[in-house]
Amino acid sequence: MDTSSVISEVEAALAAQLQLGGGDPAVEAAGEALLVALGPALRQGAMDLAGQAVAEVRAQLPDFDVELVVAEGEPNVVVRQSEEATSFSTDELEARMTVRLPKALKEQLEAAAGSAGDSINTYVVKSLSSPSAKQRSRRRYTGTFET
Repeated sequence: MDTSSVISEVEAALAAQLQLGGGDPAVEAAGEALLVALGPALRQGAMDLAGQAVAEVRAQLPDFDVELVVAEGEPNVVVRQSEEATSFSTDELEARMTVRLPKALKEQLEAAAGSAGDSINTYVVKSLSSPSAKQRSRRRYTGTFET
């Protein structure tokens, strides 16, 4: 997030208002004091808003790790796929089924499983047993997220 540009705009708007004082030294001194005092308050407000954004995104994406990272003084919302792995034992795999699907979808599954370092069977079982798969039908996500 670029909070410095927003803070600069607020400071510029205040400076423009101070020019209405007609060069009165007392008004200029009061304005300078206001600008100095507002800087930290505006930065803290930006951090608070970023924290609220993180809480909102986290609530909407429970299966993702969402955190606020401050880099070079600027808050950044970081969204990552959760590292929690679904664990199951191959001894628990008792049921068997055959699924007919388009060749292109099978190739996508093979590629995704290969990228995850799993067999197709393990990949499908992990995908279907993950909390996000159970919640997909109930959740609707809107907005823009930068990852």
